Order: sequence, then structure tokens, then C-alpha cells
Amino acid sequence: MARQAVPASEHEHSWQTRSSHHTSTGIVQYLQCLTCKTQQMRQIGFDCQVPKASKEIRA
Repeated sequence: MARQAVPASEHEHSWQTRSSHHTSTGIVQYLQCLTCKTQQMRQIGFDCQVPKASKEIRA
């Protein structure tokens, strides 16, 4: 039985990395919430561990 997606506003996201790759400015990660299936893209610079940018993508 397939799990139904839960609205993003009703829980704390549990992000799982789906893929990642190196770019000229750092690392790009593509993540998906295990609960609601919301996807997110994060860019992490080479000089820090804190994400430089992130964008949530709703399907």
C-alpha cells in the first residue's frame, strides 16, 4: 500500500538526499522529505558547511 503525502505545514520535514553533485561554486544537493514527498534543492559552498541557498519544490 502506498503512503499518502502529508501536507508540509503539518509536520517537521525529514530530509533524505536523493542525489548530489559538485559544481564550480560548491555542492548541489537534491533532497526529498520522507513524509510529505516535498523536494528541495540546496547549494553548499566549498568554504562553508551552511547552505548558501535552498529552494523548496512542491509537486
